[in-house]
Amino acid sequence: GGIDKLYRIKFEADYLAKLAYEGAAKLYPMPLTKEVDDRIRFELHIMKTMGFPGYFLIVQDFINSARDELGVMVGPGRGSAAGSVVAYCLGITKIDPIKYDLLFERFLNPDRISLPDIDTDLDTKTVPISSPMALWQQKTPSKTWREWKNCHWKRQTGYANSFPTNCPTD
Repeated sequence: GGIDKLYRIKFEADYLAKLAYEGAAKLYPMPLTKEVDDRIRFELHIMKTMGFPGYFLIVQDFINSARDELGVMVGPGRGSAAGSVVAYCLGITKIDPIKYDLLFERFLNPDRISLPDIDTDLDTKTVPISSPMALWQQKTPSKTWREWKNCHWKRQTGYANSFPTNCPTD
């Protein structure tokens, strides 16, 4: 609770920003235009304020793992999540919301407190899985959701900030 949760959200938000800007560098001409940079900053601020950076880190991890490590075909994204440039930069969606003038506020809005809904289509015919949770269990079968999430953010923020963690490797 309390202060630990604030530190966790800060670490997750910092790592989320790092991944978002790395993705932006691959998807947009560098240096980033003011429009793209402002949009990324705005979305990251809303995600951090609402306490959701960890959620986005987990979703990007299982989608990118499905696509890159397990060979599962993943849809390009649909619904309101397609309005997030951060989701696009993380590889969660493959639709550029700036190009198509999609609204982030339809996806995540501080005036409407609810978990973000990211519709994800997975082709389970190539690699049969019953849910994203099953996908994670294939990746880290010995860890519970909470153990995996806690070690994941500790390891990633430790890596990003060059300090050691006590988490075992996956």
